[in-house]
Amino acid sequence: MSDIVFLRTWTRVEPERFYNPVTSLLEASANEWQGLRLIRDIRRQDRIAIPQRKDSEYREVVREPRKFAPLKIPKKLQAALPFKSKPKLDKRRSRPSMEQRRKVVMEPEEKKAFALIQTLNTLRNERQKKRNSAEAQRKMKKDQRLAKENEKFEAA
Repeated sequence: MSDIVFLRTWTRVEPERFYNPVTSLLEASANEWQGLRLIRDIRRQDRIAIPQRKDSEYREVVREPRKFAPLKIPKKLQAALPFKSKPKLDKRRSRPSMEQRRKVVMEPEEKKAFALIQTLNTLRNERQKKRNSAEAQRKMKKDQRLAKENEKFEAA
């Protein structure tokens, strides 16, 4: 037989214990002895930046919106359905309908109400812009303060 079969299973493996005693602590220079340093400590002492791989950085996932095919119901099935469940799809018009083409003439009271609503919306939008700009300034000041604190922390 020339078939190769891979069987992926788990098994318990006991690692061998490793013991390496430090005997030099008994000597006179024991006060100067120091164990291994962490990589973080070595980098901090030598002022080496942490290496960052390009493929490990977070990046925005860009997905184009999905386009679904229109639902198509067979003619026989449509004929068998009750009127309530039948699809009621209007054909697309090549030119606008009469309702779409007609002009709306407002009464004087309607014009006044429409103008009032428009001015209120404009005022609300202006207030919102002021709020957003004030919030942006507060955020910028906070970021500057945090940057100063981080600089103090890094210096220490």
